[in-house]
Amino acid sequence: MASKQFLFASFLYLIVITALVDCEIYTALSHLQRLVNIEMELSDALDDYIAEQEARLHRLKSFAEDVNIAMEQAKSDRDSYIGHPVSTYLMIKRLVKDWPTHVKSVEQEGDAEGILLDKLDNYRQYFPGQDDLEGSMDAIKRLQEVYDLNPMDFTGGQYGIRTALGSILTAMDAYNFGRGAYVSNDMENTQQWMEESLRLMDTEPDNQKDMPNRFSVLDHLAWSSHQLGDVRKAINYTIEALQLIPNHERSLANLNRFKEAQKLLGDKRSKDKKSREQKFSYLARKLPQDTLKSFDWFEERKIFKKLCRGEPMPQAPQSPKRLRCFYKTGHPLCTIHRCPIEVVFTNPDIMILHNIITDDEIEKVIKISEPLLNRATVHNPLTGKLEFAHYRISKRCWLNGGHDKLIDKINRRMTALTGLNFDTAEDFQVQNYGLAGHYDPHFDFSRDLENSSLGQLGTGNRIATVLLYMTDVEAGGATVFPYVGARVKPRKGNAVFWHNMLRSGEGDFRTRHAGCPVLKGWKWVSNKWIHEYGNEFTRPCSLSPDE
Repeated sequence: MASKQFLFASFLYLIVITALVDCEIYTALSHLQRLVNIEMELSDALDDYIAEQEARLHRLKSFAEDVNIAMEQAKSDRDSYIGHPVSTYLMIKRLVKDWPTHVKSVEQEGDAEGILLDKLDNYRQYFPGQDDLEGSMDAIKRLQEVYDLNPMDFTGGQYGIRTALGSILTAMDAYNFGRGAYVSNDMENTQQWMEESLRLMDTEPDNQKDMPNRFSVLDHLAWSSHQLGDVRKAINYTIEALQLIPNHERSLANLNRFKEAQKLLGDKRSKDKKSREQKFSYLARKLPQDTLKSFDWFEERKIFKKLCRGEPMPQAPQSPKRLRCFYKTGHPLCTIHRCPIEVVFTNPDIMILHNIITDDEIEKVIKISEPLLNRATVHNPLTGKLEFAHYRISKRCWLNGGHDKLIDKINRRMTALTGLNFDTAEDFQVQNYGLAGHYDPHFDFSRDLENSSLGQLGTGNRIATVLLYMTDVEAGGATVFPYVGARVKPRKGNAVFWHNMLRSGEGDFRTRHAGCPVLKGWKWVSNKWIHEYGNEFTRPCSLSPDE
């Protein structure tokens, strides 16, 4: 814009000079010399303007190439593209940062009447915001934490996307992830992502359109290494940073601090994390309810992550004779059509209801649900209200026979398979989990029924749960039970079924469960929560507190 203004001003200067002199300019040598000087300045201004426009078009063309690469991937397999954590993050980043930046440059050049700007004006209301971008970054970090991944898995490994030049995730992307971890005081991820940023800067320089400040990367690495107890690394990174800015006061002070720490520690290395982990042998014992009520959250988190990764884990005591497959009988629907059930865990019983819904029915349920989806909420045990929470990331809606008779048909099948009364059950809840969608360990039953929104229904507590899988999940997304050591992988058309309460009417704390983050792909599930009222005779109470 500055070059254009200078060019216009120069033209005005020429006009004014021409108007002030007499005619027959060509007869006066001094006047011709002045005109040569003017045209020289105009020529320089024009060259600057052309260079500026070429640079702008080069940036625009480079951005268009990135978008075209992404769209080619989307055209070949849209579901796979959307279900990939890196491509989803990059798409959100482009719509939040890159598109608005390039649109602004087009607007400033006065090209506002083009088709591009018209389309952007129409679609701008659907663009994600900064919260979505930060959420997608948090999602990648969540996947990294739960599945024990390192940054290279996203830049060039199993979950990375690469072109002929290298990783689509750039050194600046890695720096931004590291910076986000640093702000959250997550020094381990800070170190990992900053090291990856440095590696990409050194190994893929031709693929880096926007390089982070190398000193800043080294500065973050030095401090995070110091915080993690690796003083030698902290010193080496600080020395390398000081080669870039020799008189940086804070780095000089830190270098002295790190050297003093090295003397005190004797360069003692931090202990291997694996040596500090427990073996969770208590899972192999039958723990009483009182113990489960006060279970340590940090231990639970470790079990949750190990189960999500599919690592070998001890399980609660099982009853081998009751681990079986059978066909349910005694209901007309199971006479017309076989109803296969598989008991996959005992203590408590966790069952798989096989082929409860067809692919065509699933497609119809999803089609009905999509326009109705909203962000899922959780019940706050302190306030009794429903609210959004970071530990449950999904979208959901509620369906019943009023939306389509198919829902009643599915409910009747569940009734046949579970043997429970669905008259007081909640509506059919459909949930969609996207990038790193998850639900941390929780109970389906209410621990304070009277003061909860669940208690306001007046139908008692949630006696049982049917969780229906409507998609296979390419990676991640398992349902896990930390107190049992159980893991159930999503299988399209199957449902997992369990009772949430003991026969005494007390909530069964062993049924605490979680939905693991979706690592790759999509996850559609639906819940059916069956309540106590109406099931007094189908599942009668017992005087034994543990039955």
